[in-house]
This record gives sequence, structure tokens and C-alpha cells, in this order.
Amino acid sequence: MSILHAQDVNRGGHMPDIAALETGIKKGDRAMLGRAITLVESRRSDHLAQAQELLSRLLPFTGKARRSVSPAFREWGSLPLSTPSAAI
Repeated sequence: MSILHAQDVNRGGHMPDIAALETGIKKGDRAMLGRAITLVESRRSDHLAQAQELLSRLLPFTGKARRSVSPAFREWGSLPLSTPSAAI
């Protein structure tokens, strides 16, 4: 079990590049998966393009997973930040 030290915590700073996230996820790196989830859930407009790129790179490796995207998800990036999550 590793101990998390304050200097190891990424405090709103650098997000790994898309290639690093892709490689980490394919290797089973849970920390990279967590960062990728954060990127995909982010409402920042600059993160939206990065998230789409990452998902596009990973889709060929999903096997028989369902690939449909609901219309609500497509519109999610355009919602105002003040929208309560229950309304999404």
C-alpha cells in the first residue's frame, strides 16, 4: 500500500496528454483512468475536444461494448455551469 504525499497531488494543474492517457488506460493504470474520467466529465470547453479525441482513440479497443451515445450526452457540453446535475 502506497502513501499519498501532498507533493504528489495534482492540484488543478497539468492534465497528461491524450497519448499518455491512452497508453495508461490500455496498460490498466487506474490513476490514468481516473484522470481520463475527470477529463470526460469536465465542462471546460478545451477539455471537451480532448475528451472526444481520447474516446475516439479508445473505441477500437472496446470489443463488443455498446457505442451508442444518447442525444442528452451530445448536448451535455453546451449546458451552463449553473445547471443542477439532477436536471441533466
